[in-house]
Amino acid sequence: MGVVIDLAVARAAGLDPRGGVEVVPRPRARRRPGRRVRWRPLDPDAVLAALDADPGGLVLARSPAADPGAACLVGLARLLGHEVVLLPPGEAAAGWVAALGAEWAAGRAPAEVVRRAQAAAGVPGAPCAVARREWGEEGVLVPALRPEALGRWCALAWRRCGWCARGGSLAGAPCGRCGARPPGPGAAA
Repeated sequence: MGVVIDLAVARAAGLDPRGGVEVVPRPRARRRPGRRVRWRPLDPDAVLAALDADPGGLVLARSPAADPGAACLVGLARLLGHEVVLLPPGEAAAGWVAALGAEWAAGRAPAEVVRRAQAAAGVPGAPCAVARREWGEEGVLVPALRPEALGRWCALAWRRCGWCARGGSLAGAPCGRCGARPPGPGAAA
């Protein structure tokens, strides 16, 4: 199983387009001194080419609300039958989950990789009982576990979404498939 991501997430993850990773090209906007890198919207033809290059690939993308310029990746992937995991809204946190997803995708059953990635997408914002470490240039706090141990934990901690049929995440985290938030305390069931 391969992984399909856009260039902004690939850069945040430190991933190259090799070894089962298909990267959708994305041009940068003109950069102003002292400002963060801004990305232009994805070209739908480039998205289709990447999805065609990896027909069974798992698409890891930030939600259209978090990254409107990448909305066509989520929409076209779902239209073509790809499994899509919605990443955390921040670029650095999304990169961390994408790096894990790319590592887990090698040699595993697709359903297992999807569950792991959906649960991992809920990790950056969730309370964690294990020690944390900084990851990436922005210093996102992530669990200080090796990817394989974290993958096993994610597979066990995954909970089914109450809204969609195949999605899920960590308890209390938004669904990694549809983005629905679980009902809060005191909400009517």
